[in-house]
Amino acid sequence: MTGTRQQGSGDATPAARAWIGRGTFQVLRHRNFRLYALGDGISLIGNWVQRVAIGWLTWQLTESGTWLGVVSFADLFPAILLSPIGGVIADRGDPQRMSLLSQMLAMSQATALFVLTWFGWLNIGGLVCLSVLRGSIAAYAPGGQTWEAGQWQNPQAAEVMQALQSGTDLDSRRAAFRKVLTILEREDPCYNVLHQNAT
Repeated sequence: MTGTRQQGSGDATPAARAWIGRGTFQVLRHRNFRLYALGDGISLIGNWVQRVAIGWLTWQLTESGTWLGVVSFADLFPAILLSPIGGVIADRGDPQRMSLLSQMLAMSQATALFVLTWFGWLNIGGLVCLSVLRGSIAAYAPGGQTWEAGQWQNPQAAEVMQALQSGTDLDSRRAAFRKVLTILEREDPCYNVLHQNAT
C-alpha cells in the first residue's frame, strides 16, 4: 500500500539501532513501545513519588505511626471497595476516554495536594480526604486488559494461550509458548506482548 508507513525497526535512528543491538533492548526499535515505555515510566515514577511524599507528609504533620496507617488505608481501601464497580464501568465505556478522564482526575488530585501543601493549608484530615480521592480514582482507571480487548483479537492466539494457561505437560506448554510468541511477533511484536504484561 502506498502512503502508509510500517512501524518497526526502521523507526529508530542509525545511532539508536547500533546502541540497541540484538539484546535486551531490541524492543526499543519499535516506536510504539518507546512511547509506551516512556509514558508508563514517567507515570510509575510519579505514582511512587506521590506515595512516598504522602507518607512523609503524614509523618511531618503528626509524627504518628497510627496516622501513617490510616492514610495508607485511605489510599488503598477505596480501590478494593470500588474496583468491581469500576471494572463494570470500564468494560461498558470507551477505554481511551475512561483512561483520559482518570488521568485528568489524578492530575487534579496531585495538583490539589501540591497547592495545599505549598501554601501550608493542608492538615491531616485533608490529607486523608485526598488519599481517599486518589484511591477512588485508581479504582475507575481501565487497566491493560481492558485496552487489549478492543485493540487486537486473534482467535488462533487465544486458543494457544488457553492451552498454555491450562496445560500441565511441560513440553506442550513450551511448544504453545513458542507458537504464541510467533503469532504475536507476526501481529505486533511490542504492543501485544509487552503492553499487556507490563500493566
